[in-house]
Amino acid sequence: MAQVMIVGAGPTGLMLACDLRRAGVSVQLVDRAHRRLVASRGAALHPRTMELFDQRGIVDEFLAAGRPISVAHFAGIHVDWSTLLTRFPYLFGVLQSVTEDILERCAHRLDVGVQWSAEVIGLQPHSEGVTVAVQGPGGSSTSVWSTWSAATARTARYADSPASRSMGPTGVSSLCWVTWNWRTHREIG
Repeated sequence: MAQVMIVGAGPTGLMLACDLRRAGVSVQLVDRAHRRLVASRGAALHPRTMELFDQRGIVDEFLAAGRPISVAHFAGIHVDWSTLLTRFPYLFGVLQSVTEDILERCAHRLDVGVQWSAEVIGLQPHSEGVTVAVQGPGGSSTSVWSTWSAATARTARYADSPASRSMGPTGVSSLCWVTWNWRTHREIG
């Protein structure tokens, strides 16, 4: 039994899985994609993200995989990162696919694997948790019981993409993350 199921193995889902596992929480991570995509939607990390990776002991893997970018613009406005009081006073250039690869390796070191080709097709709340119906490769279907369900994704909540057929218990598919408390049937945070 997983205490938390995370739907979506993008950067947010992977980071959440690693943080929860470090806190001693059992995690199951599923993604409906067949494998990690090579394409990247992002190509840089902000100083605060680098600080968070440093706190978790994984920043060296990022430093080896990318490079600092000293000049940056936001909406046409020059941003001077060097004025920030941080060990990482720069925008850091690294592709999202590389970020995901590093975070997935971190998850594996913490004994959290990604179940690829696994799409959430149903959620059934109970008084003590939730049963999550997951459809795997070839249409095989399993049910997983979880005391909590945290649903994240690369682009939508309770879905793997904005075009997905599945939606969260609130019936809303949006660009955010949600933790759902199945005991109170309310969103947390």
